[in-house]
Amino acid sequence: MKAIVLALSLLVSGTAFANVTEVSKILFQSASTWVPANKVCHADGMFFHKTKSAIAVEYCSNSRGTGNCETVYRSLIQPIKSTKDVCVKTTGREKNCVATKTVAYNQSLTATVATYRGADDAVKGIGPVKTSTFTIPACAKKAPVDAN
Repeated sequence: MKAIVLALSLLVSGTAFANVTEVSKILFQSASTWVPANKVCHADGMFFHKTKSAIAVEYCSNSRGTGNCETVYRSLIQPIKSTKDVCVKTTGREKNCVATKTVAYNQSLTATVATYRGADDAVKGIGPVKTSTFTIPACAKKAPVDAN
């Protein structure tokens, strides 16, 4: 009986402390999505998803998503150096943005890889047990899809 209890406790503690690895992400602005850096390659000053050329994005005519909706396909292409709009003034309880400005947006060819002891450690503010740097590789061939 002691052997069974010991075996079960080791099994439970082993799964409770399974390491979780997170890789920093690259923002693909035209598709409004973040992609883990280990799923991205670069060529000709652009980032590309290694296996997908586009993703489906659903747009609806009203804020609740119950109106007329259509699916639009957005390319997973992102310039390494680009610009983005950032909010500089908000109003109301919901902090709605009422003024923006355009700033330079340069994404790095290196990414951070963080290993946490548990899946929600980062959310709880518990730091990683290990961090390292990952270099985004060049694409194996010419850019997989044409830039827009």
